[in-house]
Amino acid sequence: RRTDHKAILPDNINAAQYLSPSSFRILESAFDKTSAVGGNFYLRMLKSLVQNPEIKNGLLRMDVDSEKMAQQIENLLKVDATKEGKKELLLKMELIAKKSFAAAVSVNNHFIEPADLFSSLGEIGDSAVNKIFVFFEINPADLGKAMIFSRFKRGFLSRLPKNIGGFASHPKKIRHRVMNRAWTARQTPT
Repeated sequence: RRTDHKAILPDNINAAQYLSPSSFRILESAFDKTSAVGGNFYLRMLKSLVQNPEIKNGLLRMDVDSEKMAQQIENLLKVDATKEGKKELLLKMELIAKKSFAAAVSVNNHFIEPADLFSSLGEIGDSAVNKIFVFFEINPADLGKAMIFSRFKRGFLSRLPKNIGGFASHPKKIRHRVMNRAWTARQTPT
């Protein structure tokens, strides 16, 4: 298991085949907005990521206000009016997809999830993204660690029986269960 995102990958890998639907939408949205309006592709991608519920949860665990972060990203996007061609944008998209693929492989994910996109942004070396990470004191690799519990919790609770899973996922609901005397009078396998 590698955690440095430097997994050895063949050059001819098509990382797009491994994008989860939410990751694909994030990349597609950033590409479309950047090609139409201009600005920094990576910042647009980061703005979409910050609005993703999983990333919000991970940022919350890192004590980062996702709304403030989105506002800072928006401020930087207003200042940046550069317009890049589609070829440059496609190269940037390819780079982030490959780095995200390596990030996903390093944590044994079957698909490239938004957290993998987020953590790979730190390896791109984009100055505007680095400003955001420095301003909020974020180490992008830490987001994956912050999200481990939420992924575990989601997977664990989905495997529980509905009557237990519902109770565990909504602990504030009071459930009244009536136990029959026959159950208390004899031994049971459980």
